[in-house]
Amino acid sequence: MILRPALPEEAEPLARLLAAAFLEYVRGLGREASGPYDWLPERIAAGEVHVAADPGGRVLGMLALTWDAGEQNLVVDLLAVDPACQGQGTGRAMLAHAETLACARDARALRLHTVARYEHLVRLYTGAGYAVTHLGPRPKGEDDGHPRAFLMKPLRTEIGAA
Repeated sequence: MILRPALPEEAEPLARLLAAAFLEYVRGLGREASGPYDWLPERIAAGEVHVAADPGGRVLGMLALTWDAGEQNLVVDLLAVDPACQGQGTGRAMLAHAETLACARDARALRLHTVARYEHLVRLYTGAGYAVTHLGPRPKGEDDGHPRAFLMKPLRTEIGAA
């Protein structure tokens, strides 16, 4: 598996991957479709989108990341795996890639959130070393009535911290 920054020409195929990967997720929230993903070209250009690809170049999954500069945390905004590839380690590999990127920039922690009732996703993240810090409403946009589990994975401890 190759983990690398997304390419500009991959914006449209990545939007299709996101729609497929999140279909059951959004249906579970009472919606029929996810998106739009019109933010992809800008985030790809900014280097915030990374992909997992097989040796032949087929994209298996994607990761969108942002820096919380004030807290020195890397935030996993989005993790999506092609439905045909789910359960084969792609998600874990992308989480490990995010951790490598975070450590390279001396981040304090990785953070993310997911719908709390999606226990399989909470298990994926806790199995990768994240801990649930709290439950709360959707952090962006209007509250949709589906509490989120907020998770964090510490990457370093401060010397002399009490």
